[in-house]
Amino acid sequence: HSLRTQLAVTGMMAAMFGLMAFLIIAMDHPLWGDVSVTPDALVTVRDNINRVAREAR
Repeated sequence: HSLRTQLAVTGMMAAMFGLMAFLIIAMDHPLWGDVSVTPDALVTVRDNINRVAREAR
């Protein structure tokens, strides 16, 4: 194969691995950064679970 093709494929692979690493880090910390999820929904779910558990006793 030609050098140009090999360089193109290598560059695409490097970009893909870089994007995968970025996405893994970004999704591993959803409460960080400008585009983040607030913990309000998780707090509501926790409170509902605790309320149901208390009522079941």
